[in-house]
Amino acid sequence: MKKYLLRMIMAVFVFIAMLPVKVLAVESAIEVTGKDTGAATVKLTLPNAASEGISTFSLSLMLEPTDGGINMDEIVSGVEFGDRIKQEAKVQTSRSHQGKMLNIYVAGIAPLFTAGADGDTLEVGEVYMRNAAGENVPFQIDVGKSEFSVVRGRTTVKIGEDDLNNSSGGTPIPPEEPDPSEEPDPPAEPVDPEIQAVREQLKALLEKAESIPEGNRTPSLQAAIDKAKSVLGNPDATLEELKAALMELENELALYGSTVGSENQTEDTGREQPRKTQRQNGTPPAAKTGDTDPVIPYAVMIVLCAAALMA
Repeated sequence: MKKYLLRMIMAVFVFIAMLPVKVLAVESAIEVTGKDTGAATVKLTLPNAASEGISTFSLSLMLEPTDGGINMDEIVSGVEFGDRIKQEAKVQTSRSHQGKMLNIYVAGIAPLFTAGADGDTLEVGEVYMRNAAGENVPFQIDVGKSEFSVVRGRTTVKIGEDDLNNSSGGTPIPPEEPDPSEEPDPPAEPVDPEIQAVREQLKALLEKAESIPEGNRTPSLQAAIDKAKSVLGNPDATLEELKAALMELENELALYGSTVGSENQTEDTGREQPRKTQRQNGTPPAAKTGDTDPVIPYAVMIVLCAAALMA
């Protein structure tokens, strides 16, 4: 029983001893100077931040006015960022919550921290607290209640004891496993040149077939056109399917052409037959309107001769 109680007491002491370590870790990362004047310079220190390329971080500072009786509804807190952040950060913003909690967010385009023998540092800027008249109000920053986080890769990491004591540059972040839903599609298989060539032939022949008015197409030709469209619309059509559709459409177009040609020849033959019959019987063909036979001169001569005889 005594051993059990001793173990419990030792565990409590160990737990209590661990509590200030985390506070000490945050305090060693956030350095505040000149806070009693109503404006305080804030600097961050993080081992190997420069080599890690840290360019994005967030900082939550707990501000307490020195005058406890001040009306916080009239208090505004903010930050004037340092030159490094102004030059390298795309986003540099701060938001005050009831004048006490100041949230700072910075997203840079290049590493923000500068390497140094005592740790990599970054001057955030000058934090201020002002009243409604725009006058500075003396305040204190409770670093123990403040938070400091950085972005490593795609993960936001809150800075703690391990990060400040880890000589390798902070808590290692395991690589993220790729999301199967975001995996890129496999590369498309190369197209068979012969399949591509037959497909192009079928396209050209289909355009020729579709130039025939639908009312003039035979049922078999229309069926061949529909089949060609179906095969071309299938990206997985095989070489055999393409060749079969091509051959069927070629045959139907040839049959359609021969049918149309024979009908035209029959019509021309029907117009020529009466002329042949007339030539075989020796009967001259009837004069058509517009013939240039010399009929009028002969008639004039006959009239003149008759007039002379009567005289």
